Amino acid sequence: MASAQEELNLYVGYWGNDNRTWQQNSAQAPFATVMRARDSIREYRAQTNAQNLPITVFIAGAEYTLTQPLLFESQDSGWSNYPIRYIAWDPNPASETQYEDDVLFSGGYRVTGWTAEGCVAGGTIYRAYLPESVSIAPRDLWVNARRCPRARFPNPPPACTAT
Repeated sequence: MASAQEELNLYVGYWGNDNRTWQQNSAQAPFATVMRARDSIREYRAQTNAQNLPITVFIAGAEYTLTQPLLFESQDSGWSNYPIRYIAWDPNPASETQYEDDVLFSGGYRVTGWTAEGCVAGGTIYRAYLPESVSIAPRDLWVNARRCPRARFPNPPPACTAT
């Protein structure tokens, strides 16, 4: 727990719990989302009237799915001498994990049910139908962490090859 006079460090981890307060947050008991860390900083500043001190949010390497936009406002910027910092963090540097300290925020959704529909320009054309719950057209397609080019009619892009 930090007082108004010292640095505040908060932690986010995929195993975390957003029902904690900023006083309960630690590397061993992190929040589950960056949104909760952002809101905790707001609560901390309102409760302690803290100004001009270092605030750092350590985010454990993982993929975090965003269910709503993550918005930062002017109150989330900190001070000229002490900006609020969000830093990637490897909570267990002794072990090798898929992410280690790589943080990925995704607002996307997994598309399944792909079927081969034909070939063009030396590549295979695949089709999948999106569920009716998807209300906006997708902008990007990612395969195995690689962004594929968008289809362009009548000039198809080269085939998307996943590695």
